[in-house]
Amino acid sequence: MDKKYTRWILPLLILLALGLALRIIEGIMPENFQSPLSVVATAALLFMFGMFLTQHKKRSSGWFKKLLVSFIMLIIVGKRLGWIEFDVFWRYVNDLGINQTIQNAVIIYCGWIFFD
Repeated sequence: MDKKYTRWILPLLILLALGLALRIIEGIMPENFQSPLSVVATAALLFMFGMFLTQHKKRSSGWFKKLLVSFIMLIIVGKRLGWIEFDVFWRYVNDLGINQTIQNAVIIYCGWIFFD
C-alpha cells in the first residue's frame, strides 16, 4: 500500500477500534467499572488517533511540551472521572462553551502535538 493511504487508513482504524472497544466495555464489564474504563479508553484511543495524525517520522525529544500535554490530559481525564473538582474553574470553562466535544478535540490535539 502507498504510504499516503496508510497514513489515512491507520487513523480511521484507530477510530473504529475506539468504537469497538467502547462497545466491548459496555457489554462485558460490570456497571460500576464501565464508566471509568470507558473514560480512560476514550481518552487513550483519541490520544492515539492524534498521534497517528502527525506526519513526522522523527519524534520530538522536548520535555516541556510533553509535560504540558500530560498536565492537560490529566486535567481533562481527572475531570471526567470526577477526581478534580474546581467548581469555579469548570463554571468558566463551561461558560466559554468548552464541552465534551471540544475536550475530545483537545485530546486529539494533545496526541498530535505530543510527538510533533
